[in-house]
Amino acid sequence: MGLAAYLFFTPSGCGFLAYLNFDQLVKRGYVPFKDESCFSNGYLDTPVEWMDGMLPGARLRDLPTFIRTMNADDTKLSINIKQCELDAPAADGILLNTFDALERRAVEAVGACLPNTFTVGPLGAPDLPYLPGLMSILWRDDDRCTAWLDGHAEEGDASVVYVNFGSITVVTRGGGGGGGNEFAWGRAAAGCPFLWVIRLDMVRQCPNWPMGSVGDVTVDIGCEMLVVGLSISRICRLSV
Repeated sequence: MGLAAYLFFTPSGCGFLAYLNFDQLVKRGYVPFKDESCFSNGYLDTPVEWMDGMLPGARLRDLPTFIRTMNADDTKLSINIKQCELDAPAADGILLNTFDALERRAVEAVGACLPNTFTVGPLGAPDLPYLPGLMSILWRDDDRCTAWLDGHAEEGDASVVYVNFGSITVVTRGGGGGGGNEFAWGRAAAGCPFLWVIRLDMVRQCPNWPMGSVGDVTVDIGCEMLVVGLSISRICRLSV
């Protein structure tokens, strides 16, 4: 039909750059992982500074998690390699959800491999009066956490860290491999109050976590999502 075909990549420019290097990770022996110990013995801290355009200090743990496999024939890893080796070069252009001033080195590195690369971000759904129900998130919005945020502003402590894993991410509650408890304690150790958006189906092995266990404010959003404002003093007394 003569129609141009562009591939739109929604994550960051560095993210797409990592996908472009998946084949090199395999060829250089980084992937697949040798055994399960690689998830906890510091192997994920292996630097990948040889990736042109990647952020300084980038490590294996900073790359998309599709590389975290011990299977040389892993389906998701193979699909991503195929898309970058065959599909991306065959497209008329690549669209990245970022902008040059934010990720110039990564964008230039992608452009060196795929010349017709364009930045079109950041993208978000505009406020359309004729489509009030159209939003850029998959869950209903709720603003009842604003009172908690306003309280911090009134106390002169206006710095609050916002944490959101998105609409489909699932994590485990337990320790190794970046579980929810491990992340919660890491956030607490940062020494700053934070607002954490947690879906009721986000945490495996404990569907109601952390309801009833931590937090200054718990907001139930239509039984679909809850927003928890956690204070450091509270969470540091929590036994997990």
